[in-house]
Amino acid sequence: MMCTDRIIEGAFYSMEQAGRLINDATALYAQGKWSSSLVLAVFSLEELGKAEMFLQRGIETATGAAKTRNEVMAGVIQHQTKLKAGRGAATVIASVSFCGDIPAPDAAESEALEAQLDAAQEIALNNAPGEAHEARMRALYVDLGEDEMWVKPKEIGPGEAYLMVSAASIEYGVKRGKFIAPQNAVVTQAIERLGGLIPTLPEAPHINWPNH
Repeated sequence: MMCTDRIIEGAFYSMEQAGRLINDATALYAQGKWSSSLVLAVFSLEELGKAEMFLQRGIETATGAAKTRNEVMAGVIQHQTKLKAGRGAATVIASVSFCGDIPAPDAAESEALEAQLDAAQEIALNNAPGEAHEARMRALYVDLGEDEMWVKPKEIGPGEAYLMVSAASIEYGVKRGKFIAPQNAVVTQAIERLGGLIPTLPEAPHINWPNH
């Protein structure tokens, strides 16, 4: 059976791995290896999802029963489950059409625009895991498209790689901050008890827009 401390320990290991992956993705991106950098960025997002899932399950055990290994790992092997847990509002880019001048904050038009933005963000959040997984598949494997044209990983360009790598870096940076300065007392106390077992989490890398 797994107690709070053991599960939260695993959450930190997943965060550490996410940091390593996004830093490796950034290094590949700087070398112009667009498809490989995109793949590692998506893997980083998956590890972020695992970290978030483990952290929440560790917190749950503080007020409930210890969890079995299967309970701790439930859903962890599913790519889109991890990606959904790993993607937050920080990495969502939603396109919303608006014609005319920007309305005043208290105007009715402003409220309508805000509602439109909220709806678009919800759609983007729901679709993001599947889109990230599909992007990784395009960057990893040669495939035959519905139009009977061959899809090749080398066709992944700097723009697509930049969006995925920068999104993963931003998301990692946001979640890293929550791990190193937790607001939840259960997590804080677990960190104190675990002591030296808690790894130092890598810094979030900076990604420059490609000049290639």
